[in-house]
Amino acid sequence: VDNISIRLKRNQTIGIVGESGSGKSTLGRALLRLLPSDGLIRFGDRDISDADRQAMRPLRRQLQLVFQDPFGSLSPRMTVGQVITEGLLVHEPSLTGKQRDQRAVEALREVGLDPNSRNRYPHEF
Repeated sequence: VDNISIRLKRNQTIGIVGESGSGKSTLGRALLRLLPSDGLIRFGDRDISDADRQAMRPLRRQLQLVFQDPFGSLSPRMTVGQVITEGLLVHEPSLTGKQRDQRAVEALREVGLDPNSRNRYPHEF
């Protein structure tokens, strides 16, 4: 992947599309510092091009990468509800199980899915 420049405003979301093998996943991994990059990567006013794992940890709460293939991204052993609430265990550990479940219900409704589908596994969709 060469000569890419992306500038996002606060709270802006983008999608990267392209042919298979064009570098979409490589770009995403490089932006999150999961792969090395020869380029400059800035987040806000900060150069994160050489940021180590510890320096990236607080930033990763604000960055997200969603891969297209759900079977490669989602654990077949976790229900959809567990997948949705997994991040809450890290980012909002004070929430009760009931509160996490309610967040899963809200998230599913927001994308037009039946809240009861939180008890299903990814391959059941």
